[in-house]
Amino acid sequence: PRPDATAFAQVALRHGVEVVPGAAMDPDGRDDSHLRLPFTYPPEMLSELVDRLATAWARFDHRTSHAEPRTHPDV
Repeated sequence: PRPDATAFAQVALRHGVEVVPGAAMDPDGRDDSHLRLPFTYPPEMLSELVDRLATAWARFDHRTSHAEPRTHPDV
């Protein structure tokens, strides 16, 4: 996520979904462009969590879209 996964993780948390930003998984703590998404919950719960993440992303994307232009339509 742009501008960074740590910022998005905070938005996701406010929507009831805890994700791990990439920097926490990087030995150097520098790669903050990815998220760790565990898929260990039952399918019904995963569906709800995906909906919440989509809402969080839409709010995060809207908040950050003016700060940094998109470089790829799927990002």
